Amino acid sequence: MKRVFSLFFVMLLTIMLVGCTKRIQLAEKKYEAQTEITKIEIKELSMPIEVKKDENIDNVVVSYYSDEEYKLNVTMTLSSKTLVLKREQDTTMFAPTITFQSGCKTVIYLPESYEGSLKINIANGSLNVDDVILTELNVNITNGSTNLNSLNVSETLKIENVNGGVNINKSTIEKSDIKITSGSLNIDDTNVNGRLTTDLTNGSTKFKNVVANEYELKSTNGDTNLKNIECNTLLSIKTVTGSIYVELRGNESDYKTTLSSTVGNVKGQTTSGNKSVSCETNVGSVEVKYLG
Repeated sequence: MKRVFSLFFVMLLTIMLVGCTKRIQLAEKKYEAQTEITKIEIKELSMPIEVKKDENIDNVVVSYYSDEEYKLNVTMTLSSKTLVLKREQDTTMFAPTITFQSGCKTVIYLPESYEGSLKINIANGSLNVDDVILTELNVNITNGSTNLNSLNVSETLKIENVNGGVNINKSTIEKSDIKITSGSLNIDDTNVNGRLTTDLTNGSTKFKNVVANEYELKSTNGDTNLKNIECNTLLSIKTVTGSIYVELRGNESDYKTTLSSTVGNVKGQTTSGNKSVSCETNVGSVEVKYLG
């Protein structure tokens, strides 16, 4: 009797789950601001976000997809020059599981004159930012990658990714703070005027042609590979498990270097110089090269 009841329960649950899946056609909509905006906040659930410059507009324009019937709609509020976009979804017990057509995304178009701040929170989806100028960029993503290209941030870049990598290319940033729980960090052809701070739990760190005043790089599990980088005052690398390889612009005499590995080879130790380099790992090799 118990077995029959169990089979009946499983069949009933399967029917409920299948019956609660609903595929809908989302409608594309557009919001065009009529006044100046200096701050934008985006709270997205399950769609990728793109941010790009548009030379043909005077104010912020947002393109998005929504559906009001199943509460997959978007609310837009504007107050004190702050635009807030928030996506809502029906999360009641018997609400259907929604699927929709491919290609849906939220796109923020910024005029050339925009130099305000941008705050983005995504539960499930990637972020792509291309060729924009901002005072601040604050990114928080639970599941998805962050890709920044030709970005100019005059104050602070802050990124927190739980599951997904971060890629930064050809950008100029005043200072940055990047945290990744699971995912790799790649930075190429980028200048950081102040401190570049990173904290990775599980993932590799790769830099190429990067200039920063100070580097403070931490990781728990993952290799650190820095090629052709320039350090003005301080380079600090600490990892628990992972090898460290660094190519520094300048001569050995420019640096005072402290290298440490509990289990692994160490190459490139120096004792003089007004720039400080510290590389430390528990498990893995450490090597520093000076490019002259």
